[in-house]
Amino acid sequence: MFKTLQSIIKSTNGTLNIVMLLVLALAAGLSFPEQPLQNMILAAVSFVGIVREWAKNGIKFRWNSNILTYIGMAVLAIFPFLDNVWPALEGLIDAFISGQTDKILSAAFIVINVLWQLFQSKPWKEKPAA
Repeated sequence: MFKTLQSIIKSTNGTLNIVMLLVLALAAGLSFPEQPLQNMILAAVSFVGIVREWAKNGIKFRWNSNILTYIGMAVLAIFPFLDNVWPALEGLIDAFISGQTDKILSAAFIVINVLWQLFQSKPWKEKPAA
């Protein structure tokens, strides 16, 4: 059993799953509402993920797709109203990587549309429900 646990902890995905289960168990025990619980899980996973990536590479900072994902998760945990923006930005990043102009223009249009809708609705001004 300990060898199985060691192999799970050696894996980044295994470590992140354990973190999610621990946060979920803690929050369930304390009767947290759903939205703060989601934000706690996002924040915990992104923090542990970034620390884990740094630990794997020494403390030197190296950009990779995992780091970008963890940073995106942290931003969504802090600003949950940006939940539609992140997928659109990922699409734009993928389009730039592909280098195809039609994909870049299409993805840019989607990002502009999502941002326009976000600024029209101004969700950051909404008062949280009591």
